[in-house]
Amino acid sequence: MYINGRKITLHELRNIADKLIGSLIDDLYKTITTEGIQAVEKKKSNQIDLLKQLLQHFINAEEYEKCAYIRDLLNKYKLTKTTKNGIHKKK
Repeated sequence: MYINGRKITLHELRNIADKLIGSLIDDLYKTITTEGIQAVEKKKSNQIDLLKQLLQHFINAEEYEKCAYIRDLLNKYKLTKTTKNGIHKKK
């Protein structure tokens, strides 16, 4: 595959995609922290799903300060309980 006339490998393409996705997630996080989750998603169930996905991304990226912020938002909804290894619904 070629990008801008330069041949790239599948590995390079994956790295570019991962960086792009990471940048988009960081932008989403910044919007949530400055404007609130409602600025990104209006429906509460979608807000929770989005926060769970963000939390999983930050766990995988070992960005624990961001994990704590997202965890606190989820706990505010009192719908989920989080652990170091992932997300579990309350019993």
